[in-house]
Amino acid sequence: GLERAVREVQGSPRVSTATADRPRASPPSTPRRKTARSSLPTPRAKPFELRDEDGRAALSPRLNKWLTQQATGKSQDETAGGAAARKADIEAQRLREQQRQEAREREMNRCLVPLLRLIEETDSTALKSDATSALLSLALNTANASAFVKTGAIRTLLNLCSETDSAIRANVLAILSALAASPLTRRDLVEEGCVRAILPHTRLKNPDAAKFATGAILALCELEQNRVDMLADSTLVPALLGLLAPPTSRRATPRALSLRADFDPRLQRDAIFTLSLLVSGSTQRKLLLLEHGETVPVLLRVAADERKPSDIRLHALHSLETLLDVDGAAYPKQALDTFGSVLTHRTLATVLVRVTLPCLPSALPHWCC
Repeated sequence: GLERAVREVQGSPRVSTATADRPRASPPSTPRRKTARSSLPTPRAKPFELRDEDGRAALSPRLNKWLTQQATGKSQDETAGGAAARKADIEAQRLREQQRQEAREREMNRCLVPLLRLIEETDSTALKSDATSALLSLALNTANASAFVKTGAIRTLLNLCSETDSAIRANVLAILSALAASPLTRRDLVEEGCVRAILPHTRLKNPDAAKFATGAILALCELEQNRVDMLADSTLVPALLGLLAPPTSRRATPRALSLRADFDPRLQRDAIFTLSLLVSGSTQRKLLLLEHGETVPVLLRVAADERKPSDIRLHALHSLETLLDVDGAAYPKQALDTFGSVLTHRTLATVLVRVTLPCLPSALPHWCC
């Protein structure tokens, strides 16, 4: 019986106190069998549906589509017909822009035509002043410049330059100055005779109104195609030279001269900048300027006048240098007489000494000796 009990004890499983509290190990997991779900395509990226505070879409459909394509890594070029679709989008965008431009022109015509008709038919100064003020507001937007050409507003504005009312003249000069700043209308203004119409207004008593006239002439001269036509007007160069060196009266005091509009440095800058553009370029324009006998003497007087700003004097000297650079051309007799005079040589030497010496280094006396 004892031996049977020993054998039963030896044959029973042993329980260890160290492993009694250990959780039972889970059976090894078997690899899952692949299903057809793994072969399904990945879902498309969610669109970028950004919305503002009112709940409206913050992105346009086109931008939403582009961001979705960038997120998924697929561009429109990779899909079939991407180039054709892109070309169609560009063409549609161009057509929409053309339609918007035509709509803007129609709206401008509805505004301009009644105003122009009112100006031509009324004799009331107050109505003309109000109408020109409205035209000025429209002209300040450069996108409306072409509408002034198509509706014939330029001719009406040039006719208004002879108005006696100062407020109407100021509005008209401001409108022409704004139109001259646009490259779309510069050529049309010159062809319509804008230069001859506004030249008398460069000598107005009000320098602010005269500044519109000189600024418009300078802007028109910036177009190379206009310069020969502008020089064909025989009154342009004398008017510019008159602004640079206006005639002085012996009885005029320095204070009275400073109050005159033609002594305004702004007008003189526009005049000398316009002359600088006219003298640069072809020999034909240089000869046309040399035919005016006062061109070279006035430029010399301006360069030698210490009362004028330094930039005006330097531009006058540079214009004189460019004007004399005529290769193989027959100088007019007036210009040759001016160059041969002793006064011209003396003035030129004075100008060169006064302009060159301030430009030399301060150490000149030490190393020059």
